[in-house]
Amino acid sequence: MFNIHGCTKKINLKYINSSLNKLGYVGYCLTYFFFSFFFQFLVVKFLLGVLYLIFSIVTFRIFKLVILFLYDKQYTICMLTTRWELSDTKKNMQLARLKLGIVN
Repeated sequence: MFNIHGCTKKINLKYINSSLNKLGYVGYCLTYFFFSFFFQFLVVKFLLGVLYLIFSIVTFRIFKLVILFLYDKQYTICMLTTRWELSDTKKNMQLARLKLGIVN
């Protein structure tokens, strides 16, 4: 299956008090590097895509290189703040906490 997040470590997430599962990611997002702000339109985040386009133009594409390393972290933290929790092996959860800056 095609991974739209590129070269990342997949982390299993579980919605609190249900059996819904989803993948979170830590690492860097090669797809964002190649498709830039179009990637946001692909995942239906139009406002964020417009903001990323503006930031890329203003910073002469330096923003594109920075967000390459921050996008997956931003995505996973967003999931964790909306009632999702880590639900993976102990080793993977420890890696995710380290990469995401979660203290516990």
